[in-house]
Amino acid sequence: MPENGFSKYGLGPRTVRELEEETRFLKGERKVSEFITAIKGRKEIPLKFEYLNRGADRYEKAALASVYADSYQEAPLVDDALHALLGFTRGYRVNLMYVGCGNGTKAIPAIKELGKLHQPLNYALVDISPAMLLKAYNNTRKLYHGPIIIRNFEWDFEEGNFAYVTDYMRKNGEPVNVILFLGGTIGNLSDRARILANFRESMTLSDYLMITFFMLPRNVDKLVQVYANNPLSDAWVVTALEEIGVDKNGGSVKVSFNRKKQQVEIHFVLLRDVVGRVEDREIHLRKGQKVLLGTSHKFTRSEIRNLLNLSGFHIVWSRVNKGSTMATVLCQPRSL
Repeated sequence: MPENGFSKYGLGPRTVRELEEETRFLKGERKVSEFITAIKGRKEIPLKFEYLNRGADRYEKAALASVYADSYQEAPLVDDALHALLGFTRGYRVNLMYVGCGNGTKAIPAIKELGKLHQPLNYALVDISPAMLLKAYNNTRKLYHGPIIIRNFEWDFEEGNFAYVTDYMRKNGEPVNVILFLGGTIGNLSDRARILANFRESMTLSDYLMITFFMLPRNVDKLVQVYANNPLSDAWVVTALEEIGVDKNGGSVKVSFNRKKQQVEIHFVLLRDVVGRVEDREIHLRKGQKVLLGTSHKFTRSEIRNLLNLSGFHIVWSRVNKGSTMATVLCQPRSL
């Protein structure tokens, strides 16, 4: 039986070997069609595609060299939320899940805290990228040495609910799931209410969801400079273009702030005609066109409350940091 106890052909965790063997950029007709529709029909590349294949290595290297996370001071807020969470879950057996896990390092403080109380700790990594899952798995093993069972689930949470993951964890672990959604990832998504509905459909009323939000700053010009000088906005966000054969020297990356939408926008501006290829399909991009590579929405406090309420959640704990650059929220599904 595979390490994670599930066949590679079933709906369940991926084994480490399976993750190591996955080298394709786009896998399956649905993802190919989604990518082609976005870049040809809307001149967009959803940010999630940048994490695939070699994008995982680029993301980790750029993130390690970046002052981006430090500028928002996420870690202290997550620590505060963890202390609140421990109070809410006292007396309960819980599983920990990290959705959109990236390289996994942001969850280490939560693993260490919950690992003191739950041995072994049942832990699930959920991500669209097999390469990212493998990094998160290896980093968790490297940075946490307590008893832990790690299960790796390859899933695109933008596509639909992941109830099969949460149900699997309850059947094979504990009755309550604690889900982490960190790094301000919620701001990268175009339809945030729909995505949160996917989360709600994956949870019971006793589960908890921890989300971090990047807040709308007073000085947006300074914010644009933070992104423009960030390695993530240069070496990483052009990965999907390069995967389909587009030379990144055929254009330049431009960072701007859309005041109406309250979001940072990263575009690739074509300096000459280029051609990419996805399987047997050619992608023609013309000089002067702009391809949207990523967005990062910045929230207000009222917007966070309204979004969660609209999505069927109630807030049980929240905090904004001293500089009002980031908020962390603990919430649960409410009865409709």
